[in-house]
Amino acid sequence: MSHIRDRDKVEARVRKLVTKLVKTLDLGWLEVQVRFDEGTSPDSPVCGSQCDWQYRRIVMSWNLENAAPLLDDELQLVAVHELCHALIEPIWSCLPEEQTKEQRGLGEMSTENVARVIHHLLKP
Repeated sequence: MSHIRDRDKVEARVRKLVTKLVKTLDLGWLEVQVRFDEGTSPDSPVCGSQCDWQYRRIVMSWNLENAAPLLDDELQLVAVHELCHALIEPIWSCLPEEQTKEQRGLGEMSTENVARVIHHLLKP
């Protein structure tokens, strides 16, 4: 039994938010799968993603414990960040593995910078 209060409501809230973002950002060409887990620690990220950019797919894995208390605006920024991974991933995937390890921080920073701009533009 889940120990997350209103688990179904939290899942529905996240799914609705991601669906709205995909529509608003015109990402209908991107297959977006949303999954949930209860996480293993408070240090776990709110959401992580696996990108399969060759086939235009992303799987977003949401940590319900860490997502549940967030405001909609905070959840939106996390979702936009993960969607930006799908957009930017091809750049990093073409690097040799040793360069990718060295540049991982740069890739994360680039993704976050783009996500913050998009998130800002989405605000009413």
